[in-house]
Amino acid sequence: GSVTPLGLVHDEAGAVTFVIEKKLLDHAIINVHPLINTRTTALKREELLSYLRATGHEPIVMELPYRSLAAEG
Repeated sequence: GSVTPLGLVHDEAGAVTFVIEKKLLDHAIINVHPLINTRTTALKREELLSYLRATGHEPIVMELPYRSLAAEG
């Protein structure tokens, strides 16, 4: 299957809460699947946020914990 923020267009009931990692928003361009996981499209950060809001989903921006693979040895 494909997991993509663009799928929120199908959540007309507003049952989904969209959470995005704060570090991801540091990038000017964000790659997402366009409702099919065999393709990728690039959106400007502002375009993605605008799209989310247009679907009725105000994104919750969270700083997620980071686990270093080097620390696991």
